[in-house]
Amino acid sequence: PMMANEFATAAYRFGHTMLSSELSRLDENNELIPEGTISLANAFFNPDQILEVGIEPYLRGAARHTAQEVDPYVIDDVRNFLFGPPGSGGLDLASLNIQRGRDHGLSNYNTTRVAFGMAPLDSINEITSDADLREKLVEAYGDVHDMDLWVAGLAEDHVPGALVGPTFLTIISEQFEALRDGDRFWYQNYLPRDLQEIVERQTLSRIIKRNSDIGDELHDDAFKSPRTRPGNHSPTLSEPEMSVSIERR
Repeated sequence: PMMANEFATAAYRFGHTMLSSELSRLDENNELIPEGTISLANAFFNPDQILEVGIEPYLRGAARHTAQEVDPYVIDDVRNFLFGPPGSGGLDLASLNIQRGRDHGLSNYNTTRVAFGMAPLDSINEITSDADLREKLVEAYGDVHDMDLWVAGLAEDHVPGALVGPTFLTIISEQFEALRDGDRFWYQNYLPRDLQEIVERQTLSRIIKRNSDIGDELHDDAFKSPRTRPGNHSPTLSEPEMSVSIERR
């Protein structure tokens, strides 16, 4: 169940490109609260905002917000204002990710592909079908064998039905399979079948409702933006039966 360096240092940081510059804060009718949205730059290390309006507006907003596409582009809030106190600027997350990969001794993009059983590419042009992006990558790196894993992985055309390209998909899927297969406490390895069924019925939406003042305004799948318009309530599933006894050892 060990953690692969390529996963922790590059592939699983694909989410940094999905960030948006504003956090929506919604009331129980899924409308903006009077305080409105808050910029991501102003939300860094700013727990007072949560104390002022509560956690619920942030959770409702996050459940209805659409993430940006996984690509090599990163918003200004984490390029120039990451972790910086107001007025003082901040760090550049993109440059940190690139330098972290080098500090950790990650191999280049092509060497990593070979290590994970994939064929190396002969040219940067094979990474993406986006002509403008190819031109920028050639200008920055020149040779596909010199490319940093994080940058090249983000630039890949996505695998159909996936958020990422083939290299990151391979690294991420192998990592989660290893964590599952190598974990003796994985729920299927020790829980009785009745408890396994309870675990499998749980959703993030149900967990949020149990631990907050949020009700039926939260849709069933908190990971997907609902098709209903703001202000409409989405139908929700009934809570599963939780009265299964647990034998303590």
